Amino acid sequence: MGAGARWQIDEPYRLFVDKICDGIILADARGTIKYANPAAELLLDCGQTELLGQSILLSLDEIDFIEVACAQRDGTTIFVELRVSRVDWQGEPAYMISMRDTTRRKKAAPTECAQRQTEFVSPAETPSSDSPALQQILDSMTEAVVVYDQSGRITSFNAAALRLGFVQSCGASGERSQHLGLLLKDPITPLPAGESPIARALRGESTGETEFFMASRQDALGKFITQSASPMRDSNGSLCGCVLVARDITDRKHQELIFSRNEKLVTVGRMAATLAHEINNPLAAMMNALFLISLDQSLSDSSRKTLKVAEIEVRRIANLTQHTLGFRSQAGPSTSVDITGLVDDVLEMYNSKLENRSVRVVRKHSGASHVQAIEGELRQIVCNLVTNGIDAVPPNGSMFIRTAGPIMLDGIRPMMRITVADSGTGICQAGLQRIFEAFYTTKESVGTGLGLWATSELVRKYKGKIRVRSCVGRGSVFTVWIPTGHRGHAVQCA
Repeated sequence: MGAGARWQIDEPYRLFVDKICDGIILADARGTIKYANPAAELLLDCGQTELLGQSILLSLDEIDFIEVACAQRDGTTIFVELRVSRVDWQGEPAYMISMRDTTRRKKAAPTECAQRQTEFVSPAETPSSDSPALQQILDSMTEAVVVYDQSGRITSFNAAALRLGFVQSCGASGERSQHLGLLLKDPITPLPAGESPIARALRGESTGETEFFMASRQDALGKFITQSASPMRDSNGSLCGCVLVARDITDRKHQELIFSRNEKLVTVGRMAATLAHEINNPLAAMMNALFLISLDQSLSDSSRKTLKVAEIEVRRIANLTQHTLGFRSQAGPSTSVDITGLVDDVLEMYNSKLENRSVRVVRKHSGASHVQAIEGELRQIVCNLVTNGIDAVPPNGSMFIRTAGPIMLDGIRPMMRITVADSGTGICQAGLQRIFEAFYTTKESVGTGLGLWATSELVRKYKGKIRVRSCVGRGSVFTVWIPTGHRGHAVQCA
């Protein structure tokens, strides 16, 4: 068999490889290009005759995935994602390279992917006109490729289509199923009938890469995917089917969500710093006014008690504003804090709100109760848990608050346990998975989604733990463990 015969491509394979939206290049063991589909020609801005016989400038043995910059003839530069697979081509080692344009994504969210030389290939001495492909190319791709006939029946697919769950393998009858998943515009909005990329391609339309959510019986969580489809025509120009290329982008979508959430946190941080700056002056006036009122000898004992609570809370606001503005690294000194007294103070502060809603509060304290920490931060943790409980409890409901310690939770450090339970509406399973995320809230118009996130961050700062249990219609239980910072006897806790 001659060299040309070795690289020949059969007509059925050529029809759909040439329709794939991703670039496909096949190179021999020396890195000489033997085949490039039209998408690769477009990405590299070179025609078939220019590409065949050129040598790839990258060391393919050392690469699995890389992003390169490719110069175009008009002077612009595009970024191309390359995935290299080592294949055995008719008994000889070869390389299959899939290519995808990532220029738009890179401009939207720059990454740290390596950028190699803008020249991807260089001319070789002896060009070749041989043309390859076959199932090896498709099975080496990370993207799912599925071929349909004119009636919509799957006639061929690659290994990635099986691996990613887009199709299932042949049954005993040899029939291949359609897509196993239901395509949605997003996780809740169904795609109208006849608007899928496959349906459009079978009508003769080419579809660009479009994002979908695929709900699947095989995958309870579903996945985000991109799909593009192109009609396939025979040598007479008649429509004979279509080619679908799909890619799992679930990980990328999750990263985008994290990036978006971080951007929101930065914005909130700036707004908080501005607000803290504006609050400082009236706050100083309030503290002076409270001090002057405290000098009044005619104040009753109950008034002085109320005034003391106001002074403590105004001082806590001052600490928070100073912490927000970065005037100091901590919102107060680390001291031995009485958790029992702190919980009682917080409940006293919200007593009127509890009474107005006829909420019954049951509190129980056991064991020692001192923790080495910053009082303002512990007060913020307790306040957030208590206010969440108050918001969740219906009128005439109940709240249960318990403290216990020291407890040996992990067998290493003694900890104080704070439990806040309510008889509220409860939290669904989906909500429990996101309850400590920034900006996630179940309170709709009255919630910011920052309270429990801030609480979890403070608990993490102290290397403590926070857990939540909930049953819809029965209520929720939040439990926080904070290291005491003291050595001594502790009760073992499973």
